[in-house]
Amino acid sequence: DFIEGNTDVLVATTIVENGLDIPNANTIIINEAQNFGLSDLHQLRGRVGRSNRKAFCYLLCPSMHLLAPDA
Repeated sequence: DFIEGNTDVLVATTIVENGLDIPNANTIIINEAQNFGLSDLHQLRGRVGRSNRKAFCYLLCPSMHLLAPDA
């Protein structure tokens, strides 16, 4: 339904980094982004913005006081 445009939201695990190509997908929200490496985040971000539509990537993480100083 998402690919056909009948549904506006797709909820998925990190399986989306394995070749998902849906040109109309323009937003990705990555929960607990601090648990991913930089290359993983780039791979996930690359799943959106594959058409002429502006794309957005939101990285969610816990409060800054819970992150390491180098995060």
